[in-house]
Amino acid sequence: MDIMSNILIIILIYYLIIERQKGNISIGDFALVLTLSLSIVDIVWELTRHFMESVENYRKFSQALKTLVVPHAIKDKPMALPLVIKKGIIEFRNVCFSPEPGFSILQNITLKIRENEKIGIVCESGSGKTTMLNLLVRLMDVDSGSILIDGQDIREVTQDSLHQNISFIPQEPILFHSTIFENIKYGDLHASEEDIKGAA
Repeated sequence: MDIMSNILIIILIYYLIIERQKGNISIGDFALVLTLSLSIVDIVWELTRHFMESVENYRKFSQALKTLVVPHAIKDKPMALPLVIKKGIIEFRNVCFSPEPGFSILQNITLKIRENEKIGIVCESGSGKTTMLNLLVRLMDVDSGSILIDGQDIREVTQDSLHQNISFIPQEPILFHSTIFENIKYGDLHASEEDIKGAA
């Protein structure tokens, strides 16, 4: 593109000089044509740059869409019922989970968290603390055993109702590119301004 632009300008100047020598154009015509030509070259360069950016953005957009439209691996069972919370008792019953064959993270985990009880799970890094939380909110499903909330197997209830009843704070804080107010509101789109200020 650069070479072609330079060749075009050289040819243009050559013909302008010839026409000026013949007396067919004035100095003003010479300057006008040369100035307009240089402006056109600049515009073409700018259009080319925008075109390349558009192609690059389209590629990124296509990749993002491919990620977004991937079907969910974990789906609600047909006729799944909403989760009904009465006391909020959480039970892990003989839970086993392996992210891949031959690599087990959790084996026969049994745990009961009673109403209004606060617990801390303390163990070595990589031993399955985060995995237990991911299983509780059904980002993954157990291989065997079951997780119950008030006696309801979380695999038998809708994921929407499960997520509406669990507040989950990840290890790494992630904010959407927006205001703090809107980031808090994302947790409950129907929350009032007073609710959001109270949460803050």
